[in-house]
Amino acid sequence: MLDNSFDDPRPKVAIFPKDRVCDNFYRELLKWPSRWRDFFSYQRPADASLASGAANWKRKQDEVWDLGNERVRAETKRRGVRLEKISKELVESIRDVLEMKNS
Repeated sequence: MLDNSFDDPRPKVAIFPKDRVCDNFYRELLKWPSRWRDFFSYQRPADASLASGAANWKRKQDEVWDLGNERVRAETKRRGVRLEKISKELVESIRDVLEMKNS
C-alpha cells in the first residue's frame, strides 16, 4: 500500500491504535522487500545486514528477511540478550529512519 506512494513528496501519516500494532507494522516493513526497506538499508547498512542475515544486505534485497535469522541469533548470544531485544532495536532503527523526526 505505502510502496505505491513512495515517490509522492507529500508526508505520509500512518495512524496505529497501539504501540504494539505500530511495532508489527515496522517488523513487516523489515520483512518484505519494498522501497521503504531499501531506503532504510541504505541509511543503516549495518542494521540492514543484521536484519537480512547477510554480510551484504544487497544480496538479499529482493528476498523476505527473517528477523530470527542465524546472524541475529549469534548477536543475541554475543551480547547475552534475548531475541526480542535485538528485534526491538531493529524496529526502532527503521522507525527512526522512516519517521524522520529530526527533519
